[in-house]
Amino acid sequence: RNEASNAKRKIIEVVDEIKNFDKIDILIVNSDSNDETEKISIETLKMSELAENRWKILTSGKPGKSIAINVALEHIDCDFIIMMDTDSSLDSGWLKTITNGFYEDEIGLISGFEKLNNSKSTLSKLEYKKYSNALRSRESGLDSCFVVEGSIIAWRTAIMGDFRLLENSNADDCQLACQAVRNGFR
Repeated sequence: RNEASNAKRKIIEVVDEIKNFDKIDILIVNSDSNDETEKISIETLKMSELAENRWKILTSGKPGKSIAINVALEHIDCDFIIMMDTDSSLDSGWLKTITNGFYEDEIGLISGFEKLNNSKSTLSKLEYKKYSNALRSRESGLDSCFVVEGSIIAWRTAIMGDFRLLENSNADDCQLACQAVRNGFR
C-alpha cells in the first residue's frame, strides 16, 4: 500500500531476474493505495521487457497485506508462489536460490534473510537481525522454522490446499509457515 517510492525499483529488480523464464509471471496487488503506486507499476511494466500477458495488477479494495495476499490467491493457478514486499531489496540470483531450495521434496516454504544494513540500523536492531537470521538458519537445518522473513517468501501451492490467511491477524509469514508444517512440510 502506497509504495510509489519503491514500485519502479522493485518491478525492474524482479523483471531483470525473471524475463528469461517464460513460465514466471508477475501479479501485483494494489492494497487500496491512494498514491501513484498503481500508475507507476503499470508504466514500469509496459516499458519493461516483459510481455503484457505475463503481468497483471489487481486491486484489493481494502488495505492490508493479508487481504492483498488472499486476493492474489484467488487469481493464481501455479505450482509455486514467490511473494515479496515492495520495499524489500533482493540480491541478483535470488530466483535460483529459491528454486534450488525446492529440490528437496520435504521443503514446502522458503523465506529470505534480512540484510544487515549498518547505515540505517541501530546497534540493537543489527544484533537482533544477526541473531534472528542465525536462529532461522539453524532451525531450518534441523527441522522447521516458524518465524520466517516475510519480505520474500515462496511456497508450493499444492501443499497449502485452499488455505487463506486470517485477514484480521498479523504475521502472514508465520501463518504460511505454520500451514506448511501442519501439512507435513518444512
